[in-house]
Amino acid sequence: MQRFKFLFVVILLTSFFLTPVLTTLQPEQSSSSLIPNWSLMKTDLPFSINGNAELSAIASAGNGTLGNPYILENYIINASGLGVNGIIINDTDAYFILRNCTVFEADAGFHGIFLENVLHAQIMNNTISEIRGVNGINGGTGQNGTSGAPGVGMNLTNCSQIRIDSNRIFNIFGGNGGNGGPGSSENPGGVGGDGGAALGIYFKNSSTGTHNWNNITTIIGGSGGPGGDGGGSVVSNGGVGGTGGEGGSASGTHFENSENITNNWNGITTITGGSGGSGGDGGWVNAGIGGAGGFGGSGGSGFALKIKNSSDLFISFNNFSNLFGGDGGVGGHGGNSGNVGTGGVGGTAGEGGSASGTHFENSENITNNWNGITTITGGSGGSGGGGGTSSSGTGGDGGEGRMGGLASGIYFESSVNVTNNWNNLTTITGGSGGAGGNGGDTISGTDGAPGAAGAEGLTTGIIFDNSNNSLCILNSIFVQNNVDNGTANVWNDNYVGNYWSYYSGNDTTPLDGIGDEPYFLGGSAGSQDSKPLMASPYADSDADGLNDSAEILISFTNATNPDSDADLMLDGWEFQNGLNPLNSLDAGFDYDGDGLKNLVESIQNTDPNDWDSDNDGYSDGVELAAGTDPLNPNDFPSEGMPETDNTMIWVSILIVGIIIGVSIILHGILVRSRPKATPPPPKKAKTSPKTTSTEK
Repeated sequence: MQRFKFLFVVILLTSFFLTPVLTTLQPEQSSSSLIPNWSLMKTDLPFSINGNAELSAIASAGNGTLGNPYILENYIINASGLGVNGIIINDTDAYFILRNCTVFEADAGFHGIFLENVLHAQIMNNTISEIRGVNGINGGTGQNGTSGAPGVGMNLTNCSQIRIDSNRIFNIFGGNGGNGGPGSSENPGGVGGDGGAALGIYFKNSSTGTHNWNNITTIIGGSGGPGGDGGGSVVSNGGVGGTGGEGGSASGTHFENSENITNNWNGITTITGGSGGSGGDGGWVNAGIGGAGGFGGSGGSGFALKIKNSSDLFISFNNFSNLFGGDGGVGGHGGNSGNVGTGGVGGTAGEGGSASGTHFENSENITNNWNGITTITGGSGGSGGGGGTSSSGTGGDGGEGRMGGLASGIYFESSVNVTNNWNNLTTITGGSGGAGGNGGDTISGTDGAPGAAGAEGLTTGIIFDNSNNSLCILNSIFVQNNVDNGTANVWNDNYVGNYWSYYSGNDTTPLDGIGDEPYFLGGSAGSQDSKPLMASPYADSDADGLNDSAEILISFTNATNPDSDADLMLDGWEFQNGLNPLNSLDAGFDYDGDGLKNLVESIQNTDPNDWDSDNDGYSDGVELAAGTDPLNPNDFPSEGMPETDNTMIWVSILIVGIIIGVSIILHGILVRSRPKATPPPPKKAKTSPKTTSTEK
């Protein structure tokens, strides 16, 4: 039994001492602290907070200080049918975090999350979807339709020190404009209402905000309402068709009247302006002139990022894609005429909406760097309305098709002090022009003339519209011709410039990757890029491991020569390993003392700053001399094994020795503490039987 006790003690001690050692040898476990506790999720009604007291009452944790903010989390809110915003917080200055909430199906005209007059908030890891603006109301007879209301995923008004991170916002729609009402006899039709805007995040009259890592997709402006038809007439002229409403704009993120904003690492995609409403048809006539068809409404604009009347913005490392202007509305059909009357003229169509990756309007002090902007398409111009027919008179002329929408990577409108570097703008396409309307037919009279078709929309990498004062555009890629509109534009040409895909200059004197002739943008200001790049700044023209822009601006090496200092080492290898690609003397140095000159290290692709590139215990020079691979830790000289780290072995031996020593001591203690058994009493001596006298 004592042996079993002793064995148990040894096992217990071994477990006690070895558990920490074994634990440190295990791979680290992934932290689960960032995984939401879905068991805590609860379905809840929308809620409204007004002031710090209500914020404290609803918070699940925290005390509202910087170090211990209030926590509001894990709400799932279906706001459908309730006529309120999903979450609204007003008039607070306590610190709080709103996180891991889902808001969807807010009623038309209400927002997913709405903050007003809020100071010190973090809005993190929330999901907002299915938010729609209110549709406009249709007009009665001769009345105009009303405009649709905006749809907004997250609205922050009069807020400061707000951090908005890692939120997902999708399926946000502006309300459609109402229909214009039909005209009464001989009277014009009503005008269609404009479509409402759609905004993923709207930051208005606010300051000191940080917007990072948000994902915003499928933001669609409302469609303009169609114009009403003109009223017909038996004895007079027909009424003119109503004009279609304009499509609503769409923006992934919209900053307005705001300052000191950081907007980085956001992904914004599938932003579409609303379609313009169609023009109403002209009123019919019996013998007079048919009413002219109404004009189609213009398509709405689509922006990944719209900045208006704002300043001190830092915008970097964002990805914007699939941005579309809305299509222009079709012109209304001219009113038909009977007998010898004249058919009405077809309505002129609406222009296609513009699309831009980033649009700066009346803004200043902006840094816009390292953004990727791709697949930008202007809206198609609408087709002109057909001319009205006539029996034996004159058919109406067809309406004009309109121009497709402008597409631009970056649009500067009346903006100043902008630094815009290292952006990549690709796949930009202006909208197609609309077809002209057909002329009105006649049976025995004169047919109407067809309308003219609209031109294709302008395609630009960058456009300047009255922007000035140190506009600095460097090392960006622009893939189409560009526009310089207005004599107030100023181009800062003191630095190495940009890559322009339409540039056709030469690079001969010197051969350095920079065009010898400036690139002229065209336009009334005559702006130019005096040092255009011959290739994309991301290209590596000389295949030396450094892209062209890094050679021109950072290492100052020749972008067309892989070995600028002629020391037989590639510029890229030298730069990446801390050598000087403009100093040929460093080829003969041995910085790491492994017996190999830097030139040999470059040939072998070993590390010139590490004497043992593969960490196998043998220097690179020894391995090359022995014929083994200095980049393969399993290939080393066979003469003896390199010393290995036996620390854990000696630690284990020490631990086992301690365990054995402690076990012996405990065993001795157990033996000494065992109670001694009472010795048995001595046995009595046997007595001989007594003899009698008779036996003698």
